[in-house]
Amino acid sequence: MEISKELVILFDKYLNGQCTEEEIVQLEAHFGVDDADGQLQLLIEAYFHQTDVIEPVQQAAADELAASAYPNVIAAIETVPPTRKLNFRWLPYAAAIFIVALATALYFYQSQLIVNRTSKIVNEIGPGGNRATLTLADGTKVELDSAQRGIIINEEDIKYNDGKNVLAEKGRGPVAPEESIINNSLTTPKGGQYQIILSDGTKVWINAASTLIYPSRFLGDKREVELEGEAYFSVNDKVAGDRVSRMPFIVKSKNQQITVLGTEFNINSYEPEVKTTLASGAIRVTSSAGVPLVLGVPGEQSILQNNGNLTKSKTDIFSAIAWKENRFSFDNKPFTQIMNEMARWYNFEVLYEGPKPTNRLMGGAFRTDKLSTVLRFLENLELSYRVEATSDHGHRLVIINNKGGKTKK
Repeated sequence: MEISKELVILFDKYLNGQCTEEEIVQLEAHFGVDDADGQLQLLIEAYFHQTDVIEPVQQAAADELAASAYPNVIAAIETVPPTRKLNFRWLPYAAAIFIVALATALYFYQSQLIVNRTSKIVNEIGPGGNRATLTLADGTKVELDSAQRGIIINEEDIKYNDGKNVLAEKGRGPVAPEESIINNSLTTPKGGQYQIILSDGTKVWINAASTLIYPSRFLGDKREVELEGEAYFSVNDKVAGDRVSRMPFIVKSKNQQITVLGTEFNINSYEPEVKTTLASGAIRVTSSAGVPLVLGVPGEQSILQNNGNLTKSKTDIFSAIAWKENRFSFDNKPFTQIMNEMARWYNFEVLYEGPKPTNRLMGGAFRTDKLSTVLRFLENLELSYRVEATSDHGHRLVIINNKGGKTKK
C-alpha cells in the first residue's frame, strides 16, 4: 500500500505540533489497522525522502539508512507503556528516536563523503610543471608549450629549446629598430616554471609565480632586466668578439639592484625579505637607499628587509637553489616558509587552525612528487591537515595545530 502525499503532510504537521484535534483523529484512524507497524515504516520513509528534508546528494543512501534505523523505532514502541500504545499518542516518541537515528546515520554518511573527497583531492594534486605566458611589447600573449623546457631569445625571433618557432602561429613578433629597446615579459603561474636564454646568452631559470621583464636585445652600456618572484641567473660574460662581455648585467628586484659581469646567483623576492644568494663569481647588491653590499664568496647571501636595512650572512647554496634542481630543501627553514614554497608549486592556499608552527625542519622532498607524498613529513610533527576545495575550483590546505588556537591565514 502506498502512502499518500496528504498523509505525509499530515504527519509532518503532527511532528511539528501543528495538527488540530480533528487531524490527530484522522492519523489515529489510519494507524488503527493490523499492519500499523508496516504503515509507520512506509510513512516515515516517505517523510524523509522529501527533498526539503534530505539533501539530493543523500537520496541514494536514504533507503539504506532508513532500513538500518527503523528497528530502533520498533524497539522504542515496545518500551512505550501499554496505556499509551492504545492510541496514536506514542508516535512522537518512536518517530523522535527514528529521527535521531537517521540524523546520526546521515552525519556519519556526510563525514565519510568529506573524508573520501578530501583523500581524493590530496591524491589528485600533482606537482607543477613547465608552464608560462610570454607577453610581447604590443600586448600579445602567448601560452608557452608545457612540453618544452624553455625559450631562446634572438634578435629576430623567439624559439623553443628544440628550435621550434614560438611565434609561428601568431606571426613574427615585433622586431626592434636598431637603436630602440622593446621589453617583453615571461610570467609563470603558481605551479609553473620555465627557462629562458636571453639574447646575450645569459640563462635564467624562473620559479613559480614569478615574472621576468627583459629586452628583445641589449643596447647601450648595460644589460638590464627586472624580476618579481624568484629566479636563478647564470650570467654570460664570454661572448666572443662582442662588447657585451664588458657590459654589466643588472637585475632590479623589489627595492634593490644587483650588478654583475659574469656569475651565478639566485634572487628570492617572494617573502617580505629579499634574499640574494651567490653561487659563483661576485655581485654587488644595492638597496633603493643607495647602500651597496658586495657578495664575493659563494654561499654569501644578502637580505634586504622592508625597512631598507641590507645585511649579509652565510647560507647553504643548495638550500637556496634546490628548486632549480626540482627539490624542496627543508634544512633550517621556518615551517611557514616551507608551506609557502609548496603552495606556490602545488597551487593551493594555506590556512592554519591554531598557532602557526614555529618548527625548523631538516631534510627535503622532490618537487616532482604528488602533494600527498610530500606531506608525509607532517607525520613527524604534532600536526594534522585537511584539503578543501575552494569556490574558484582551487584547493586550500588547512594545517591543524593540535595545541589549539584560532584559525589564521
